[in-house]
Amino acid sequence: MFRLLLVACVPMMAAYALGGEPPIPEYTVKKTDEPIVIDGKLTEKTWQLAPKTIVDTYSNGKREEQFITEVQMAYNDRLLYIGARLPDNDVISSGERDQDNLLAGDTFEVFIDLNNDDQHLWEFHFSPAGVKTSTFVIKPKETDPLFERTRFGLVFIPWIVSGIQNDTTVTGTLNDSRDDDSEWTVEVAIPYKFLMMPKGEPTPKPGRVWRMLFTRHEMKRLDKEGNRDNLWIMWSATLIGWCHNPPRWGKVTFSPEVLK
Repeated sequence: MFRLLLVACVPMMAAYALGGEPPIPEYTVKKTDEPIVIDGKLTEKTWQLAPKTIVDTYSNGKREEQFITEVQMAYNDRLLYIGARLPDNDVISSGERDQDNLLAGDTFEVFIDLNNDDQHLWEFHFSPAGVKTSTFVIKPKETDPLFERTRFGLVFIPWIVSGIQNDTTVTGTLNDSRDDDSEWTVEVAIPYKFLMMPKGEPTPKPGRVWRMLFTRHEMKRLDKEGNRDNLWIMWSATLIGWCHNPPRWGKVTFSPEVLK
């Protein structure tokens, strides 16, 4: 499957070589001095002030026109806050406990390369029911003997990051396709303490740049035959058919400025 995927991507990448690649999005995350209650409602003043960025791109650069997600961020000395609004006419959730497979339903996903080394990555998935998964991803170099033993050149390690707070709110009826839903929102607080921060840097320094990717896995409404199509919508076009291409992830810069 992976070889077929790479072959399919060759014409697409050749086209971008001729016409230029899609731009990589950037976001400046500012500090908040407000206590934020993680309840999935996004009602704090922080969320009124934090800039919004849009998740509306497929891996090949094509734009999604219906399921457009808004994402905001803020931070303090202990936590990175992420809030997202996901319009959805049929909110579907899978998995009952943390670390369950969530990809049979809708998910909001966060990828982080905090060292900018393209080798040590974090991957977080959040469902409309408030279930989460966390994974540490190692991407060994092709000269590393471990590379030959990996699937797709990556090692996925389920890794429970202690202290992550997350909650969601669904405007509609979860897992009921008989009516129309409006949206679901997710609110997340990720502690730096458990992210293997660079030595001597317990919190991101002003000017520090992380590579990040936000993605949305959307299960569309049932068709007449009772089947569901699924979409994978991204913040940045990765140009390889899936998410794990950190050099194409967005750039998030930590600012010393306080939201006000």
